Amino acid sequence: MKVSKKQRLSLYVGLALVFGSTISAPSVLAADAQDSHTIVVTATRSEQQLSQVPASVGVVTGDDIRERHATNMNEALRVVPGVDVNTYGGGVGYTNSNAFRINGSDQVLYLVDGINMGAAGVNPPMTILKDMSSIDRVEVQRGAGSTLYGSGAIGGVVNVITAKSEEGVQTKLRMMGGSNDLEQYALLNEGSKNDWYWRVGYQKDIIGSYKDGHGKRIPQHGNSHTGSFMVGNKINDKNDVKVFYDTYRGDAMYSDHMGRLNNIRYGTEASDSFRVVWNNNINKRWSHQLYALDNHYKTKYDGYLTDIKTRAFGDQVTYKAKDHTVVGGIDWRQDKVLNMGGVKLTNTSYFVQDEWKVAPKWTVIPGVRVDHHSAFGTHTSPSISVGYDVNAKTNVYAAYKEYFLAPTPYQLFDGTNGNRNLKPETGHEWSLGVHHKFGKTWNSNLSFFSRSTKDKIGWVMTNPAAFSGEYRNFDTEKAHGINADVRKQLTKHLSARLGYTYTHIDATPTRKANRDGYIPKHAVNAGLDYNDAKWDAHLDIRGVIDRPGPAANIFPRTTYWITDISANYRVRENVTVFGRVNNLFDTYYAEQSNVRWGNAGDWWPGQGRNFRFGVEVTI
Repeated sequence: MKVSKKQRLSLYVGLALVFGSTISAPSVLAADAQDSHTIVVTATRSEQQLSQVPASVGVVTGDDIRERHATNMNEALRVVPGVDVNTYGGGVGYTNSNAFRINGSDQVLYLVDGINMGAAGVNPPMTILKDMSSIDRVEVQRGAGSTLYGSGAIGGVVNVITAKSEEGVQTKLRMMGGSNDLEQYALLNEGSKNDWYWRVGYQKDIIGSYKDGHGKRIPQHGNSHTGSFMVGNKINDKNDVKVFYDTYRGDAMYSDHMGRLNNIRYGTEASDSFRVVWNNNINKRWSHQLYALDNHYKTKYDGYLTDIKTRAFGDQVTYKAKDHTVVGGIDWRQDKVLNMGGVKLTNTSYFVQDEWKVAPKWTVIPGVRVDHHSAFGTHTSPSISVGYDVNAKTNVYAAYKEYFLAPTPYQLFDGTNGNRNLKPETGHEWSLGVHHKFGKTWNSNLSFFSRSTKDKIGWVMTNPAAFSGEYRNFDTEKAHGINADVRKQLTKHLSARLGYTYTHIDATPTRKANRDGYIPKHAVNAGLDYNDAKWDAHLDIRGVIDRPGPAANIFPRTTYWITDISANYRVRENVTVFGRVNNLFDTYYAEQSNVRWGNAGDWWPGQGRNFRFGVEVTI
């Protein structure tokens, strides 16, 4: 494997900055070195310090995301070790086909404040989320979470925690422009007065054609707008009710792969979400959260329609005693697939989990979920986690989790590829991990997982001449991997981080190892973060290593490194100017390819070096 000077420089910069100061790796991009005290809720549905959670969890704060000026959630989460994002070219169009994986699995649940926002049979709708203004943090649980969150949480869970409105009233104006005819305009008003709080926002995004790392212009155009509304009322010390409405509309023009750039496609995207949440603190020990949801997700790409309405409600009850935190509840969910004649799939789930402090240093967390699926009957998903505090600096854990995944409506009922005889996927995952603080200024996390899935569903070609096939259950798929990350505070203002991911998925009768070589064996995330009163700056490096695809020359590079830099300068207390450079070394690479079915070079190249500049004013 030949490594270019640019790739070597990118690697040397990252490793020198990190290892030159004796560093190791975090699941967290926090504002200071005390990120082991970050409070997270995703892994157990109750508040815990990150350093004591019996799971592999990464956290990206809302400030981290905004300071990097990410234009969508795919960009925002690329800095998290264990997350693998594969988009088609410049990111316009192909929304339902882009791959988002955790621990090598694309079965990932997307939550907002713990509420499942997914739609049956489509990639997480977070891929079209562009407004980052309301995010407090994003918690990424690497590994199965089906006991607490249900079908689909096999690779992991992405939980977007929304921010609380600050006291008083403020309005933010934001404008950004840059390469590839990029334009972004955003307006946000939020506040809190008396017992009321609110947030109202609007954002307009425009992007045009881009150049790849070889200077070739790739046709595309995206035009979208996002609106958000939240209002809440603290009725009294025990009751709080809030209402959310989020809407998104987008038009897309995009091209085919490099061999057919003149084949222009068109698409439309739409998403509406209405949610009501009631939090009730009954007394010091008992509390519950009741929610109701009504979502509508609709896209049409090159004439292919996806149109799904989702309704759901649930109630979570929490009981806290001296040595127990018991969480239980019910989730009811129905997906109505309008583009398939209105077929409905309904699932009712009951779950319970007990976080039991059995001894001063030992915590045991047993749990179970029971799913009643309208098409596939009853399935039980038990789990158990054990955590041990070795000392004040070290916590170790082990976990066993089972999961169940029903086939999607598309896999069942599509007229060309569907198979009504499919069985659900079932499986289990073992995980081991350690959280360790090496000192006051640096800490680390290490985890190992082993996953085994029976009746794995995959598309099997039955007629190569006609390029036709169907979905089938094939043999057991086994996977294992490692996630390691560390962070060190170098000075009062400067910190460094390094993350490493290893993933191996066994070959199956229909696929080569690592899902036909599309999942990299190794991945590296590294960077530097600088913050002071006037400035903040971020250097982000990610390496994709040994991703060959199913055959030779499927991708322009099987290993590549991408370096991004961003900076913000506070001119005044209420005025900030900012900039970002993506793909600093103009690397030529591709995350999706058609070479297997077409000709040499038929891939979708990523964007070459590009720039963003802007200003934000707070009134």
